[in-house]
Amino acid sequence: MEVYPNSIVIPPHEYRHVTLVFCPSAIQQYSATFEAIVAGGGADPATAGFTCEVRGEGTLPSLSFQEPSTMDAAGRPLLKFGKLLAGRSSQLLLNVRNNGLLPASARLEMDHHSAFSLLEGTQTFAVESKKAATFTVNFHPLEVGMYNHELHLRVKQNPFEQYKLAISGECYQEDLMFTGLPDDSLTVLALPDALILPVPVTAPGSSRPQSRLSQQDIALPGGSTITAAAAAAAAAAAQLVPTGVSSYTFALVNESHNKHFRFKWAEHPQLKFSPSVGHIHAGRSKNITVTFTASTPTKLDGQEIKLAISQISYKVNWGNQMSDAQGPEPC
Repeated sequence: MEVYPNSIVIPPHEYRHVTLVFCPSAIQQYSATFEAIVAGGGADPATAGFTCEVRGEGTLPSLSFQEPSTMDAAGRPLLKFGKLLAGRSSQLLLNVRNNGLLPASARLEMDHHSAFSLLEGTQTFAVESKKAATFTVNFHPLEVGMYNHELHLRVKQNPFEQYKLAISGECYQEDLMFTGLPDDSLTVLALPDALILPVPVTAPGSSRPQSRLSQQDIALPGGSTITAAAAAAAAAAAQLVPTGVSSYTFALVNESHNKHFRFKWAEHPQLKFSPSVGHIHAGRSKNITVTFTASTPTKLDGQEIKLAISQISYKVNWGNQMSDAQGPEPC
């Protein structure tokens, strides 16, 4: 610790500033005694000088990882994406925090990779004390396999904090997959709500409906508190058949280059798939329309519908000349 200036003259009823410079050489606690002695001040301690204790702490700019919080076998922070379908993208957040006393500047960089990328790009950034910074790592694999990479974080003016962050992910490919589902989902289909409307019933031998109610009489939008029994009673009294219908079309895609499949949807009382059974050749797709029909208030939440898949083959018969391929006709 040093004092500038080391001597001063203070006129009566005035004051002067002095500067104490703290230059720690290690990361530890320091303490010292500051003493100002009055020349010719005599023996009275109240006027002969001034004494106080000075304390300081040696530290360095520092950053630590909030996310990811797990480590790999080598002790590196690990950003693990898990399994991802080929051609899909997934993002994970990288969060660094400054828990130290000083502002910290650092450089974040990642070499080019076919599947991993840092969305914010290589950059130098600063984080104030007790603040954090967040970055996004994107995983976009195109080929099946395991992927590993590294990201580097270098804290300036701190040679002890040069981090290597491990990144891992796995890419897989399904023979059959769904496309065109809402919100780009792979396995979840959220159908539009179906409004139950009264449909008049024609009496035998008559070409005109016997009676009709307005839509407001028994229309049952999703979330209505009317009971199924009340709806059925109202419909029977009016000789109406209430019916709610909604539908959605998506695609079943065969990603294989040499496999053919037969598919069949399981039967369901409210859901009808069209086609419900069929063949999908290698590299081809088939549009599937699912229709939801209900005559009473019905809610399907987390309903699992099974799709039976079996691999099939097409045989070719050879005679004196080439004939058409023989085998089961596609449904």
